[in-house]
Amino acid sequence: MTRPRLGSRLFLGLLFTGCGGGSAPQEPAQPEPVGTIARGARTVVLVLFDSARTDHLAPYGYALDTTPNLTRFAAESVVFEDALAAVTGTNAGLASLFTGLHAQTHGVGSLRDLGQHALAARHVTLAERFREGGFRTIGLVSLPQLSSRLFGLMQGFDTIVQPGLNEDEARTAFQSFFSVKQDLALALASDEPVFAFLHFADARSHDAAPGAVGGQFLAPNLAPFAEQSDLLRGAVARATEDPEAGVVELGRLLGRGRGSPEWEAYRAALYDGQLAFVDEYLGLLFELLREHGRYDDAIIAVLATQGGMITPPKATTGPAFPPWLVRLPFIVRLPGGVPAARVPALVQPIDLAPTFAELFGWDAADEFEGQSLLPLLESGTPVRSIALCEDAGMERRVAFDERFHVEQNSISETSVYARETGWLQRESDLSPEDVARVTRLREALTRFARPEEWTVSYGKAGGTANDAIAPLEVKWRFARGLSLGSRVDGGDSVDSSTSGASTPAGHASLMGLGSTVTIRGSRRDLPVKVTLANERRGVEAHIFVGGTALVDSLMPYLPSDTHAPWPDDGEGGDAPWGADIEHHGSSWWNVRVGGGDGGGVGPGREVTVLLTLFPPGKIDERLEIMAGAEIEVQAIPGRVDAVIARGVSPFLIQIKKTPRREIGIAVHLDGKRVDARAIRYRGRPYSPIGECTLYLPDWMAGVTDALDLPAPEMRALPPGAIQLLRRGTGVPPADRAPLDEEWLRFVRFLQGSE
Repeated sequence: MTRPRLGSRLFLGLLFTGCGGGSAPQEPAQPEPVGTIARGARTVVLVLFDSARTDHLAPYGYALDTTPNLTRFAAESVVFEDALAAVTGTNAGLASLFTGLHAQTHGVGSLRDLGQHALAARHVTLAERFREGGFRTIGLVSLPQLSSRLFGLMQGFDTIVQPGLNEDEARTAFQSFFSVKQDLALALASDEPVFAFLHFADARSHDAAPGAVGGQFLAPNLAPFAEQSDLLRGAVARATEDPEAGVVELGRLLGRGRGSPEWEAYRAALYDGQLAFVDEYLGLLFELLREHGRYDDAIIAVLATQGGMITPPKATTGPAFPPWLVRLPFIVRLPGGVPAARVPALVQPIDLAPTFAELFGWDAADEFEGQSLLPLLESGTPVRSIALCEDAGMERRVAFDERFHVEQNSISETSVYARETGWLQRESDLSPEDVARVTRLREALTRFARPEEWTVSYGKAGGTANDAIAPLEVKWRFARGLSLGSRVDGGDSVDSSTSGASTPAGHASLMGLGSTVTIRGSRRDLPVKVTLANERRGVEAHIFVGGTALVDSLMPYLPSDTHAPWPDDGEGGDAPWGADIEHHGSSWWNVRVGGGDGGGVGPGREVTVLLTLFPPGKIDERLEIMAGAEIEVQAIPGRVDAVIARGVSPFLIQIKKTPRREIGIAVHLDGKRVDARAIRYRGRPYSPIGECTLYLPDWMAGVTDALDLPAPEMRALPPGAIQLLRRGTGVPPADRAPLDEEWLRFVRFLQGSE
């Protein structure tokens, strides 16, 4: 059958030169329509071929047919030749696929960052939309980290088959397929419309696939090397005949030269075997659909949301978004296998949800950031000229067009690479037309970045003379990421000596009332340490967190970098303290309110203490404390690195910390905040007179809410007020899923491998 295609350019593959296969797409001709897409399908099957790389698949030009079932499937399908990831994390990629949103919008990111592991219930998934449309929904996942209870993305499925957190590794395609086959067969045999999602993760494994396919690709991959070595030729022959034992032997032989071409070829052969193993069960899935008369009239999509690493890259100076990571298989069979085409236009997995919305008449067009693919297929209208992608930590971003990709780089701002070669480009070597392309990519990247912004506003113009001449010194340091510079606006006299990019810290001087400094961070949700200093008067009583006075909040103090002595009482002794933090030995510290020598707090007073650490720990770094039974200790919802303790004075709690972390603390006595100058830390005040140092967390329910809520303008606050605000698209604390011990143990087990 002759298949139409979009444009007249011959298919050259999706690969960079040197990565195996053809070159990247360049200047495509104006797309041509391929035909009308049938509506009303009663069977929709979505297969996520996790970590599948286009440069190892025959439909994308690979010399070995690792996936014969997928190859035959592609011959009667729409093959999108230039599909690019929207995000490079496993959980984040699946969330983007199911919601049609970028990661920084839906909030699912790295498993290692607090609060980024689960999709908020307010986001509507494909399964929910299909179920609302009367479909029976069945889901299958192969990775424990995608557990519905923890990940939240499986909302909307009538039946979900998934591994438990106690399973040591991903389920194989064999285990996964046969665990869901009966449920799927019953659904297909019914009269109900069916939406099925199946996830296979075998290509993530670095081991040999089970059975004969485990050694099937050793000979073709290692042939150039085996011709020169009798020892290697014999080992390859034994591994091909007996993969279970021979592959291990071959791995030991080649493992002595890890990183060598022979080792890389061996790893590629194992990867090819895993692809072939999954392909067997793709074939069984297609056969099951045929048995129940569902195949011909179904919509079946097979795709990945990120590529897979076969061997670690040797160079550290290449792109952060290499082709093996971002180029994706994206193949969709439409009812009747018509139209079938090869489509060279830029597309992304986030485009699938809006495409379904248009096909099935969902009233949800404004809820997606992806674009429906129907205009591209039915009328030849490109859905995008630029594709945007970010990493799982939402710290690095990239913009692609047909010729170039521009990566955000916090050190050198941006780096430009040619997609055809993967080589770093100097703009001085580019033509004016290409410079214009790169400029458009940078502009798109700037719009996409949505960096975190903090503002410190210094009162309103027209205050008292004393206020007007008292400069406000502002210093900041991000816990991670970088400060992307700052901007000072307004005021009668402004000193705009601020930091540029490439550092985590900066400073600014606000010389007059009505001035504001805007601080930009390199990523969303960056915890920051801020010091406010005004020599003319104390600052704490004038600070507002959004519209809430600092004295009424639990925003924690941090110890000042200024080492001032503890004041005396005028009689040769120390002035009384409201709270005291002293080293107790090893990594433990005592936090005391009332009691002890020098305490200025009598017995029986109500005490509330917030304790946290700066910089904050990763998801599995729990704040360790010890407290008596008379003290109530509650974790802040969704966090393991902060607690609120309540009791009566004398009050004593112990906290454990490493030397590089600082204690964040807020103390309330009978509902009134204790001033930082009354908190003693290692014999000195937390902050000296005229200075206040605060920890502004990325998110902390009940603490940071005021930073993100609409706040009154400065004219509504007292003259000389200092207002702290955060601007950006941070995920609300209510969207952060709580963490339990089982989940924490699982993250420790993952050891960062996501």
